Amino acid sequence: MWKRFSRWCNLLLLVAPAAAAPYYAHPGAVHMHTVYSDGSGTFQNLAAAAQAAGLSYIITSDHNTLEPLRDGHQRYWGSVLVLVGTEISTDAGHLLAMDLPADFEWGTRDPQLVIDRVNAAGGFSVLAHPVSERWPWLDWRVRGYAGMEVINLASLMDADLRAVTQIQLPARTLSRLVDLAQRYLRDPDGVMTRFTDNTVDADRTRWDALLRRGQQVAGTAGVDAHARIPAGVTVFHVPTYQEAFESVQTYAVTLAPLRGEAEADRREIYRAYRNGRLFLAYPRVAPAPEFRFTAHEAGREATVGQPIRLEERVRLIVEAPGHPRPVIRLLRDGVEVASAEADRLEWTVTRPGAYRVEVYASQRAGRLFDIRRGLRLPRVDEILRARRRELRPWILSNPIYVRGPGQGAVAPAPLFPPLRAGIPLRRSGPGYAALEAAGICCCSY
Repeated sequence: MWKRFSRWCNLLLLVAPAAAAPYYAHPGAVHMHTVYSDGSGTFQNLAAAAQAAGLSYIITSDHNTLEPLRDGHQRYWGSVLVLVGTEISTDAGHLLAMDLPADFEWGTRDPQLVIDRVNAAGGFSVLAHPVSERWPWLDWRVRGYAGMEVINLASLMDADLRAVTQIQLPARTLSRLVDLAQRYLRDPDGVMTRFTDNTVDADRTRWDALLRRGQQVAGTAGVDAHARIPAGVTVFHVPTYQEAFESVQTYAVTLAPLRGEAEADRREIYRAYRNGRLFLAYPRVAPAPEFRFTAHEAGREATVGQPIRLEERVRLIVEAPGHPRPVIRLLRDGVEVASAEADRLEWTVTRPGAYRVEVYASQRAGRLFDIRRGLRLPRVDEILRARRRELRPWILSNPIYVRGPGQGAVAPAPLFPPLRAGIPLRRSGPGYAALEAAGICCCSY
């Protein structure tokens, strides 16, 4: 009897579907400034604001200094893990450098040399506000950086402020600025929501161009928070750190839960950044901790930032609960291939490419897809052009990289460019698993 029961149990184990891989999504914020450079807040202020905003971690980036790291500020402050990076000024623009030793010195403004030296020191780089009008990134020939900001809150605010001041009549401009200030004082949440309704399409266009070329580039969302607008001898703390943290968030997807141990959790968060296991969200639309984007084929599974090898066909699954009227858009190398006016989308792909997701929130009840168009549903990009105010951006995922049969599961060799002479090359195993275990980005060294 017992043998028969045991045999049935073994059979059930054989036929039962494999359990989904465990993924843990942690809301956080990256790119902010403290009193160590041009911000108004101390580390205690930032940690308190992050905790009030419900964040798990933040990554600071004071200009051209790692002094906060040497002063011991990289640790848990209450329930928030505070990590310390820096924003380096180069001749091509600004570069966020993270996961560096406290004694690191870059000693140059040459952008490629800075990237190389950051990598050689064990860190990684993210291009800051690369298409902003004020501080754009100028040299797209550089290689070896891990990511770029595809959302920057300061750039979104700039876009709105430029709209306010686009009429060059001083009296009219002053009147509109005063009106904006009054609206902020009455309803700061409403004004911040309006800022995040803006989109900077050039960021995603540049990102998609890099992905089409085969580069594996992580997309991040920078708050670029200073909480400091000087006006003569007066400093206005606008927007506050908490308002910024509640406007744009970067979710780090880890393969193990955070344990409350600063050093171990630092490695988990940075490993997610290095490998692009991130998705970006506008939490004023709705929280997004349950968002999930996965790929499945023949018992294998991948999530954002990871590659999966295409044998016959790969099934992509997008789940976006949390809003009553989501619109999901699936893109391959920047071109829309599928969409759904629902909180779930499944799509079978038979072509390699970088597949990423955009989720929008419909502003009004009723279906956006107009049946009068006939059997062909309109693409979401058509709706965005024709009826943009009806959709608010909510979630932007990093890609899942579907590799062709001949490509394997690791990005092509050109993503591992040689370091310049004089800088030691740090080597790792050739497989993706070895790179992940070593905490090394697939597009870096």
